[in-house]
Order: sequence, then structure tokens, then C-alpha cells
Amino acid sequence: MPSLSKVLLVDDDDTVNFYNQYIFSQSGLTAAIEIKENGSEAITYIQNCIQLDQHVPELILLDINMPVMNGFEFLDRFEIFNYHQSLNVKIVLLTTSDHPYDHQQADKYSSISRYITKPLTKEKLIGLVDELFSQ
Repeated sequence: MPSLSKVLLVDDDDTVNFYNQYIFSQSGLTAAIEIKENGSEAITYIQNCIQLDQHVPELILLDINMPVMNGFEFLDRFEIFNYHQSLNVKIVLLTTSDHPYDHQQADKYSSISRYITKPLTKEKLIGLVDELFSQ
């Protein structure tokens, strides 16, 4: 099973972030987890990683509904900067929304690798990482 050097969780819900960190620790897939509470913080974090020549997260779990900058606004910025072309990052929308509109919106972004609904489980996570990183 692949091991990830760094993961970025982007969600404004502290309980969800705590739970997702626990799922990662149970899976043993990575020890390096960064948490940002909105898309703006996440973009700034990625830009700082690039400027400081640090590892960029290999996997981003992105919520849709967040204050300041939501998940789709984050994806707009991510694609404007062409990060999806230049960085080897897999983005997974992890959301409570199973609304068809959100699925249609998600289909517009080439940077999205998968769309999954909360809650994240150890089985979902292991299957996801195996699918996205075992080539």
C-alpha cells in the first residue's frame, strides 16, 4: 500500500478534521497532515510550500461548503495557477453534499480526482489511496 508524504485537509469543521486525522492515523498512510479551515488558507499554504521549496501535499481532501473561500472557489484558483498541471497533487472532494448540482459543478474541474461523501472511513481512505497512488 502506498504511503503519502503529506496530506492537506481543507474543512472548517473541527470535529470532522479531528475525526479525519484519526482515520489517517489508524490507516498508517501518512504521519504528516496539515489542516486548513478554508480555501484561502489552503491556497496560501500551497503557495508557501512552492516558494519555500517544501513538499506540496500529495493528497488534498477538500470540503465544498466553507466560509471565506469555498471548495469550488479554491479549485478556481488552483486551476488558474495551473497547479493541477505542474504539481502532482490529487484532489478529492470530501463533502456531505450528494446534490446533483454539486456533482455537476465538480465535473467542470480537471483537477478533481474523486468525489466522495462524508464520513470518511478507514476502508474508503485505503481504497481511495490505493486507487489514486498505486500505478
